[in-house]
Amino acid sequence: SQGLPIMMVEVIGPALFDQRSAQMGVAYVAVYLVMYQLLQWTVGAALLGVPLEESPAPPAQQGMVLVPLEEQPPPGDNPFPEQAPETARTTERVRRLAQRVLVPPVVSIVLGLVVGLSPSLVTELVRGKQAPLRFAFAAVDMLGDAAIPLNMMMLGCSLQKGPVWSSVHKPTLAGVVCCKMVLLPLFGLGMGALLASCPNLQIPPMLLLVILMESAMPSAN
Repeated sequence: SQGLPIMMVEVIGPALFDQRSAQMGVAYVAVYLVMYQLLQWTVGAALLGVPLEESPAPPAQQGMVLVPLEEQPPPGDNPFPEQAPETARTTERVRRLAQRVLVPPVVSIVLGLVVGLSPSLVTELVRGKQAPLRFAFAAVDMLGDAAIPLNMMMLGCSLQKGPVWSSVHKPTLAGVVCCKMVLLPLFGLGMGALLASCPNLQIPPMLLLVILMESAMPSAN
């Protein structure tokens, strides 16, 4: 959930707090998106039993290759080992996990955090009067102003046809909607109330608002 939360933070943030709080709200949403992707493909994949490595295709799918008798290996040799070495399997899991977690929005957020946490680097590269990348920053800033409207248009285009109801299991759909739109918002509300009741933590109000919004966001936005 990124399009709607960012739009709501930028609209509600200045009205409830101030412009700086709205900017921090966007940062909170960005950090949430990074952690969400990481937890989805580690804890979530483990709970759902999603494998992180590709299962070898059966011979019928791989294609049969006939080897002449004179070219066949000795009986003791196995040219098709049943199981790859453990190192290769671990490397494959890490590679596939990185492919699933490091999607373009996450990579952009990480790079933005690295640059944003270096004020001197930002001044020298993009904000100073003689900054070599000032023109690029201005162009990206102009494109960023159109990000939310374009996101809303893409969301509307993706939802305008609706689901194919004949292929949807309605009891399962009802359970998913109930969990996503009722139970998760209640959980987010309880977590926000618990954090707000702890005076020693000093949780920013904008962070509490982002927690509540992210827990109440519908899917596919």
